[in-house]
Amino acid sequence: MPKEFRKGDRVEWDTSQGATQGHVVRKQTSTHRAGHHADGKGVDERRRAGLVAVESGRVRITEVGEAMIKRLIEGIRTATSRDVM
Repeated sequence: MPKEFRKGDRVEWDTSQGATQGHVVRKQTSTHRAGHHADGKGVDERRRAGLVAVESGRVRITEVGEAMIKRLIEGIRTATSRDVM
């Protein structure tokens, strides 16, 4: 069972730039965050495509999804490197 975080807990997570650290500020339970809305239909589409799996109400990126993201990032890097030259 996942750990239940509390305000002030020290947390660490991985980003594309490396490991990041911080402290829990608040629990966010709304589907509206920073002007965005979590769309259940989008999750269903990605689940049917095999890109994500839903386990205990949480969405996890599958190996297929990870591979897709890596290909997407490489394509962006390639396009960006061509623009720089």
